[in-house]
Amino acid sequence: MPTSLENNNKQQSEEVSPAVSEQEFHEPGSTDLPFEPPRQDGGNSEDTVRQLLTFFLNGPVSADADTRTAENLPGPALLYQYRDLSRIRYDFPACLNEADTDSAAVRSLTAVVDELVSRLADDTDAGQGLKQHLYRLESEIRVLAEHHHDIGFLKLWDRAGKNLLSSSKLSREKKALLRENLDTARQGLEIDYKIIPCDADAPAQLLSTLMVSHWQQRCSKWREQLELLILQLQDILSVDFEHSVKAKSPDYLREATSTDDIDFEAMASMLATDHLGDPLALTRRERIQTTLETLLQVKPLFDPVISGEKRETALPFSIRTIFNDCSTALDAYQTRMRIMIEFFKAGRIAQLEVENRYREASHDDFFRHFTVSHLSADELVLCPPVLLGLDKDSFAQGGGTELLEIMGSGLNIKVLLLIDDLYNSEQMTSRSTMLIDWPARLANMLMALNHVYVLQSPASRLSSLHNGILEGLDYEGPALFSVYTGKKENRAALPAYLDAASATESRTFPLFFFNPGKGQTQAERMDVSDNSQCDQDWPVEPFTYQTANDDDVTVDLAFTPADFLLCDPRFITQFRCIPAEQWHESMLPLQDYLSLDPEALQNRIPYLLTVDNDGRLGRVIMTRSIVEWVQQCASFWHNLQELGGINNSFALKLIATEKDRLASDMQEQVDALEEKYAIQLDQDIGKLTGEIIQRIAAQLLLDAAGSTEIPIRATTAPTVESTPPAPSPEISETAPEQEEEEDEDEIGAFDEAYIETPRCTSCDDCTNLNGQQFAYDENKQAYIKDAAAGPYKDLVRAAELCPVKIIHPGKPKNPAETGLEELLKRAAPFM
Repeated sequence: MPTSLENNNKQQSEEVSPAVSEQEFHEPGSTDLPFEPPRQDGGNSEDTVRQLLTFFLNGPVSADADTRTAENLPGPALLYQYRDLSRIRYDFPACLNEADTDSAAVRSLTAVVDELVSRLADDTDAGQGLKQHLYRLESEIRVLAEHHHDIGFLKLWDRAGKNLLSSSKLSREKKALLRENLDTARQGLEIDYKIIPCDADAPAQLLSTLMVSHWQQRCSKWREQLELLILQLQDILSVDFEHSVKAKSPDYLREATSTDDIDFEAMASMLATDHLGDPLALTRRERIQTTLETLLQVKPLFDPVISGEKRETALPFSIRTIFNDCSTALDAYQTRMRIMIEFFKAGRIAQLEVENRYREASHDDFFRHFTVSHLSADELVLCPPVLLGLDKDSFAQGGGTELLEIMGSGLNIKVLLLIDDLYNSEQMTSRSTMLIDWPARLANMLMALNHVYVLQSPASRLSSLHNGILEGLDYEGPALFSVYTGKKENRAALPAYLDAASATESRTFPLFFFNPGKGQTQAERMDVSDNSQCDQDWPVEPFTYQTANDDDVTVDLAFTPADFLLCDPRFITQFRCIPAEQWHESMLPLQDYLSLDPEALQNRIPYLLTVDNDGRLGRVIMTRSIVEWVQQCASFWHNLQELGGINNSFALKLIATEKDRLASDMQEQVDALEEKYAIQLDQDIGKLTGEIIQRIAAQLLLDAAGSTEIPIRATTAPTVESTPPAPSPEISETAPEQEEEEDEDEIGAFDEAYIETPRCTSCDDCTNLNGQQFAYDENKQAYIKDAAAGPYKDLVRAAELCPVKIIHPGKPKNPAETGLEELLKRAAPFM
């Protein structure tokens, strides 16, 4: 069992009793770590692998007779720390409050003790000592409650206290302090709770108790109206009687007083002449009397206290009765509704009579045909539901059909379905894969009706049962509470609490709520969040053990349906314990095995990590049928996750499709931009190449003509209007020097700042930096307006800022500008 169970239980206790302060839990189990047995060589032999693969693929054969029993069967490793539940604080035993108080109807023992601690213990040493004593007493109560829960909470408390005092090896002073603390705590107890352990009877007792509590809260406002209405009717009849002849007779007057000093004959004669008011018409008086009798007959149903045998006999029917077959429940529902229809009809007549608005001509015919269809929504809420308790055996004689009819009819019947077995081990002999029994999946089926409240929970989850049952009782319509309790003979030495909890933790019997009253959408109605790590396939928790070399090793273990089946002695032949000397690399933890692709499973054998009663670590392999069962449970859990809005395949598919579409659109845009800029770049390079060639040619021609300076501007290549005359064939004596000067002038032409204007993106960086040096042409593309109109550092800075790197700063115009050496280094990449 994952260690999150302990935290869940802590949260459950707080949910059932929100006022309880947070307290630290005892450490589960023993501090001794499981240990790994020493291993010898030989685990990789082909013969061993062949035998294990044969068992995995084909199952046990006659020669594989297993001598293990339920008592010495190793258990899942994650359950080892929970082997002694008396040392762990958890919800059970539960405390039921059936007294006439304002306290919660259902609480855990942990919540009761925590509340007591919060009231009595402070932060002093004495207070902390009291706290520890109460926790020790709580542990002792848990042990006693397993077999003596029927004696009641206070007697159980007293017996646990005596056991602590008699068995405690304390000094006289410390024992006196323990006695004093226990007496102090005992005086703080106010309610003698009914104690129930986590067993097959617990869900029914919870339902019955919560039904009474819920009903009392529901009808509290109507109770006051009903009492006032009855009082007003009684006043009308009383006043009417005072005007009757009998009320004025001497005998009645004599009985009504306690004195003989009055002449009752004379008084009666005098009153007979009084005509202060006329008596009620006979039909009205009879109608009011009949109405009052009907109201008084049903009134005990709404009284504050319903507990006790005398109170139960005074009721028109018992709201806490749980019927055990569908036909009886249907008959009880019809009978109750007839009583409630007459009751609310009487209530309406009473209201009319009190207000003197009853008109026989119109109202007689209306109330003569008064049926359930005439009841208002508020009146229907005050019709108590019928409770029906079923188990798997109830469906043997056609009970399933009757139940589906009840659920489909929309009648306000609340059904408690107890599931003590999730599968039939006989299926293993008739088919290769086990199938879960359909009653265990009935909760999932009934969600399809769309108007049935559904709760599926193990008996171990007190808060889920508490909250789910109250929600179901509050829902105006049919409800199903499907609760897994397990069978003692099917769980070996596993406590009932752990068996039920394991069914849910392993995803074999997941916990969920479906409440159609919460809204119209699936997201509002469905809730699977009470499952631990509900977004994962299985709960995964760290597990620490000692190796043969005494090293502590921690691994992450998943708790799967195979771990749950390992605890069932009926499936003992589907598992095989593997000695340490036969462990080999072909064996994989089941959680890793399930994550592999089918082609990677060749010659792989899944195993579970186990711990026996001595704390020895072991490995257990399983048959292929067990693995298929695990996969079946995983498929069901995935479906449930989707219904609960987790890992929804439709949503994931839409997300993936939308991602693909966005990626495709983005790629198309990128391709279009790349194509556009590639074309533009080719054009710009061609144009720039032509401009450079023209500039070089022009420079050469001008130099040949004797020109020493030309203006350089990259935006517009200089135009050569006429071809200069060819140089004279006569070469002067200074020709070599002139040729050298021409080369220097050609190189100097590239020392001027210029911009590759056709590639300009109009980013405004350069023009914003220095509007005197840079400007835009008619196409809003930059060119060098005047390089000398600003410092050389602005040309360099503009080159660095340019996103397309088309600004070439050239050489500085002012050799005296500061920092030129550094500026030239920065300008070098842009020359």
